[in-house]
Amino acid sequence: MEKQPIVEPEWLADHLEDPSVVVAEVEIEKDRPDYTSGHIPGAQGWYWKDVAWDDLQRQFPQPDVMARRLGERGVGDDTTLVLYGQRNQFATYVYWIATELCGLTNVHVLDGGKKGWQALGQPLSHDEVLGTPVERTIPDWPRNDRSRIHREVLLAALEGATPRLLDARVEEEYDGRRVKAGTGLDHGATRHGHIPGARNLVYERFMDPDTGRFRSREDLAALFAEFEATPDQTDDVVAYCRLGHRASMVWFVATQLLGYDHLRVYDGSWTEWGSLVGVPVEK
Repeated sequence: MEKQPIVEPEWLADHLEDPSVVVAEVEIEKDRPDYTSGHIPGAQGWYWKDVAWDDLQRQFPQPDVMARRLGERGVGDDTTLVLYGQRNQFATYVYWIATELCGLTNVHVLDGGKKGWQALGQPLSHDEVLGTPVERTIPDWPRNDRSRIHREVLLAALEGATPRLLDARVEEEYDGRRVKAGTGLDHGATRHGHIPGARNLVYERFMDPDTGRFRSREDLAALFAEFEATPDQTDDVVAYCRLGHRASMVWFVATQLLGYDHLRVYDGSWTEWGSLVGVPVEK
């Protein structure tokens, strides 16, 4: 299929039996409760860190490692890989790393994720699916980190003119009531609050609440304009969240759907910033 960042659930429903299409549900939990409770028929279940993180470091894999991991899961050079999730920011996270950082192609995100699939009345399956390993080309180029910003660069930027910072977390995380939204153990950093100057662009605003699909391009552009993040800027816009996956959705919408080229992800996000000694914090 032609290069495009998203595929619609209607398209996927027509291509579930296509052997050149691999579908993967990307999940935050190691034991994949969302996947085992019901997934798109034929979809594999991927734990996000197994695919998207280095085996030892809090770092991303190099392109050759990412290519091998996909090959082990049945994704070859000519395979169309469709990623989705119960929470689709994990799909955009793997998409960002595979395509932007590692330079791989023919990777797509399912618009709406599982919610969009179910909104059409499509069935779910409980059958475990394992990919059959295939040979694929192993790239020899280095990882492209231009869409990332590291803590020391961000800290230096704060000491000058404050960059446009977009905090994709929910309000209770942004305003410092919790580090991790919801109930239960409040963990992930030692401090509460947000990076000075950051504005709270909650990632859920990109999607229709009923279908989970992305809003129209016009609505998305207007949302960024509301936060003074427009495509005619010459300075960077920086997105972050708690672990980086919600920030990856900000990157995905801005760059893949709207064509921006100046948005970077602080993937260390609040788990790093909120535990560093001596960095500034606002509430």
